[in-house]
Amino acid sequence: MRRDSSIPPLYSTGARWQVKEGDPSESRWRYPHDVITSGWGDCQDLSAYRAAELRVSGEDPAARVRVYPTGYTPDGEIDRFHAVVERAGGIIEDPSVVLGMSPIPGAPMSTRQLPAVAGYPPGPMGPDRPMPCLGEECGPGEQLARVPDFLPSVRGPTFYVVPHNSPRVQGWKGVHRTPMRDGSAIVGMTRTRPNRVAVVGDGPGLMSRIGAAILDHPLISMLVSPEAYGVTRMLMSPQGQASAQATTTVAHAASGGGGGGWPSDW
Repeated sequence: MRRDSSIPPLYSTGARWQVKEGDPSESRWRYPHDVITSGWGDCQDLSAYRAAELRVSGEDPAARVRVYPTGYTPDGEIDRFHAVVERAGGIIEDPSVVLGMSPIPGAPMSTRQLPAVAGYPPGPMGPDRPMPCLGEECGPGEQLARVPDFLPSVRGPTFYVVPHNSPRVQGWKGVHRTPMRDGSAIVGMTRTRPNRVAVVGDGPGLMSRIGAAILDHPLISMLVSPEAYGVTRMLMSPQGQASAQATTTVAHAASGGGGGGWPSDW
């Protein structure tokens, strides 16, 4: 690209994501001219093209290709990988999804979620359901992952306060869910608190951080359900942020001293 300034931006070429099983090109990383001429590329072709474009243009000099495992043999050996672009700050951009590939359930949104992709147990979520984990170990801190949607019939965001009972931790967590168009959901959890009211106070901050991550990520913004996207924009507005701060202040005040009740004017 530094030698040939005529190479166009990837997303303007009309090329689409495609995998040709058994084709000799499957085992090599093809150049932009190959993608442009043939009109298609697989994940490594498109990610290499896009990362180079971001670096050469100066839009993101830190961009690079990352791969992570997506398939295993019956013996547990890795037999398939997927290539994506790592942007500055650890944000993951997947050119394959932008250009036609179906999103991978549980696909990571940030570098800190590589290489492990979290799973989530099936079934409805609610106040009476025991606390599930986004990873192998459910710690007391905040968590964020993209997982299969456990409440697909609800197209807008949800927030529940659920028990967190484990051998190491006893308390409550808030679970915020943002549904995606592909059947997955962005799920965030507050840190564990000793009482439910304090968890409600932590909820707005968690939702604001998730909202910022969604709106700052072009690909995720496109994949969020329309209903969830509208609510996220409203939450991130000045009025929404003011309401969120008010909720946090009142809830934290009400939870002081070990979990008291709500104020009379709530």
